[in-house]
Amino acid sequence: TLTKLCLALITGATGLSLYAGESRAVDEADISKILNDVRTKHKFPGLAVLVVKDGVICERAAVGVRKQGDSALLTTNDIFHIGSCTKSMTATLAAMFIEEGKLRWDTTIVEIFPEWKGRMNKQYESVTMEQLLQHRGGVPGSPPSTAWKEAWKEKGTPTEQRLVFIEAVLTKPPKATPGTKTIYSNQGYAIAGAMLERIAGKPWETLMQEKLFKALHMDSAGF
Repeated sequence: TLTKLCLALITGATGLSLYAGESRAVDEADISKILNDVRTKHKFPGLAVLVVKDGVICERAAVGVRKQGDSALLTTNDIFHIGSCTKSMTATLAAMFIEEGKLRWDTTIVEIFPEWKGRMNKQYESVTMEQLLQHRGGVPGSPPSTAWKEAWKEKGTPTEQRLVFIEAVLTKPPKATPGTKTIYSNQGYAIAGAMLERIAGKPWETLMQEKLFKALHMDSAGF
């Protein structure tokens, strides 16, 4: 997200192009200066940019520090946490389960968590896996305060934490009637991930490693 923001700010604010093949070449010193200007303006600890064209790295640069208040400088060799790409990974895993006959697109939350029937908000009982993956399950974009409160405690395994978190989400009313509105929701994907865990009897992290990372040779991927 920061990289996309950075590219947008760079190209929008300066008019310079960072892509190979354009008339004006931009060297690493130029990029670093631009990045530092963006970093200072928006008070980011650090920023990095990587420009790839036709599978070839054309430019790269990193500025600032790894962590606010720390003197360790950010480098182009540092590994970044990437968040929302796990949504496409979770959706891919769901599709694999469907191909294997373990899941349907219209499998509902209450089918996977029957013990929550009567405890979760009634509207969520009929929400399907497809609706969750499409951000159309009515799940809010921001979790209720009770869910955040439990999440920060970090009690138990990641699987146990997810269950506590999504239960706190599902006991509250949806933000919109399920199926009527698109609401970008991390919480919806947390529910989908927990459903996949229940079906497989394995942690989401293990499923990612076995089904995606290993198959795609994503040897540096982790959590």
